[in-house]
Amino acid sequence: MDEAEKVLESTRPDGYDISSELEEIVALEERKQQTSRRNRGWRGLREPWVRPALVVGCGIAVFTQLSGIEMIIYFAPTILTDNGFTQTVALWVSVALGVTYLVMMVVGLVIVDKIGRRRLTLVMVPGAAVSLFVLGAFFVTGHAGRDYVFVWRRMPS
Repeated sequence: MDEAEKVLESTRPDGYDISSELEEIVALEERKQQTSRRNRGWRGLREPWVRPALVVGCGIAVFTQLSGIEMIIYFAPTILTDNGFTQTVALWVSVALGVTYLVMMVVGLVIVDKIGRRRLTLVMVPGAAVSLFVLGAFFVTGHAGRDYVFVWRRMPS
């Protein structure tokens, strides 16, 4: 209990009342202790008190996969070739996109604990949504071809 209190005090802002969180942790630990052996593991997922966490966890996983970036990375060569780029250029752009994604994931892992998951999510999700909306608007309005890309206008075919 003392260790949990120290951790909460160090991770929460000054003046934050941690007593309700401590009570919640104690109640959760009591439930865990009361859970019988037969209700642990996969069977434990059917417990009513576990359901909200399970729904939120699965919802976040689904939201992450459907939010767009994985689909953009997966279909980048097809999107680019359908819009006038050669297969070679489309593949190079896709590789660059994948490398950029990997590097930014590593940067995100490094800063996520310093900035905080909630704040990072509140900034990044709207930014990603706006970016995907703009990308979709370019395709819908017909401004997605090679002629509309600044760099490609100056380069010979």
